[in-house]
Amino acid sequence: MGQSELLSSLYQNHSESVNIRTLVFPDLAAGVVLTGAKAYAYGAWVQIVAAAGVVVDTWISGVELAEGLAGGDQYQVQVGSGAGAAEVGLAAIPFDSRNGSGGQVDLPLPIKVLAATRIAARTANAAAGAANTIIAKVKAIQGLV
Repeated sequence: MGQSELLSSLYQNHSESVNIRTLVFPDLAAGVVLTGAKAYAYGAWVQIVAAAGVVVDTWISGVELAEGLAGGDQYQVQVGSGAGAAEVGLAAIPFDSRNGSGGQVDLPLPIKVLAATRIAARTANAAAGAANTIIAKVKAIQGLV
């Protein structure tokens, strides 16, 4: 399906459905702490929501990021899905926290994750030899076809 067909489908589904809802993972909890391995190397995948928590097909629409324990740096956050040790990266999001603030990043197009599939994230950062952290939540949509 091409980009224009996907957008058309999303907007048509949205205008015809009362079952669409937006949500945040982890729900009603603090964001997960992601830690970079070293300069420009991804750290370990961290679970955002277990497969049991994704009860219907879910579309990842963005992330909310905040600087973590060590403070300002440049980061690249990768959101993925799949079982532990078998994650597949779905979106890479750049984030610069050197100004001391967090922010939300909306993806240009939502990314579909099938029901009963775990969602996870990991990060890399620019600081050589440092293992800086960032706190992340995932924004999602359910009810799209």
